[in-house]
Amino acid sequence: MSDVIPDIHSKMIQIMAEGLHIGKDNENTQQRYKFRGIDDTYLALQPLLARHGVHCTPQVVAVSESSFATSKGTLMNRVVLTVEHHFYAEDGSSVVVTTVGEGCDVMDKASYKAMSGAYKYALWQAFCIPTEEVKDAEAVEQETEAEQQATLEWVAKAQEIEIKILTAGALPHLKNIVEKYRDTIDKINERLPHWRERLIKAYKRRVDELTEPPPVE
Repeated sequence: MSDVIPDIHSKMIQIMAEGLHIGKDNENTQQRYKFRGIDDTYLALQPLLARHGVHCTPQVVAVSESSFATSKGTLMNRVVLTVEHHFYAEDGSSVVVTTVGEGCDVMDKASYKAMSGAYKYALWQAFCIPTEEVKDAEAVEQETEAEQQATLEWVAKAQEIEIKILTAGALPHLKNIVEKYRDTIDKINERLPHWRERLIKAYKRRVDELTEPPPVE
């Protein structure tokens, strides 16, 4: 078995390493959603494919055609295509990405729309293209460490309040503790939701302990 890695694999990895991202800058005003268009994908990827010596040849392997009427009675043609996208490197090695595209049109554009959709998703999936710019790895790591430190600090605050609740000497004292730390408790509930139940249980437990009748001598 040969240990030589086909060029297409290394080439596609190099393209992914370019850090490409395509935002959802287009908007469907009728259905009110944002999307990434095929032209945006072409413009972003074409220079990278050319630079790294990769090209794609699509091949339709399955076709499904039908028609339907809209709520306004307009007859629409629907085409669903299963397309194999063969990505080739200069050494002839290739990778196949299979996607499904669907297109609807009142005239003869349904197939073209289906092809565009299938190709667009093949590119996004093959090169794992995000919608936002990928953050620098070191920055993400630093952010994660900061978040972890903040979490530890909030856990310490929650533990401190829990101890104060469980050691309150009387009901008025207990209520004063809850009132004094109300804002902190609200923030703890936001950051550490599981501590909400824990503090509630501690409060109820201490209330029960402080309201127990004295033992009969």
